[in-house]
Amino acid sequence: MFGGCIGALLAGSLLKIGRRKAYIIANFIMIVGVIPTLFLSVTSIIIGRLIAGVATGIFLCTLSRQIEENVPASKMSIYGPFIASSGSLGSMLATLMGNALPDDKSKELESTNAWRFVFGFPLILSLI
Repeated sequence: MFGGCIGALLAGSLLKIGRRKAYIIANFIMIVGVIPTLFLSVTSIIIGRLIAGVATGIFLCTLSRQIEENVPASKMSIYGPFIASSGSLGSMLATLMGNALPDDKSKELESTNAWRFVFGFPLILSLI
């Protein structure tokens, strides 16, 4: 949440250089933020999630601005809720991926690398 707030505040100044460049910068920040989450250290996971949150805040503001500028006013009621729906879909996807992980009380979680896929999934999306 904290990283998202920082990203939202930064998005205004990034939009001055253009939406495309803002998207590229946000993707770079996301890649930098996801890499520390792949290490088995609580500190690195927290730092990585904070950095990835900054990128998410930039994405949300930039996408909102793009929808506002490109969608006709008559269609805004259709495309306006897209951002909230995308966030809900992302939360559901993260929950489903988390349900596939072993129970946190077992030592199996440390021996498997499935948790790295859950944390590394945004890296795949940023590279596309």
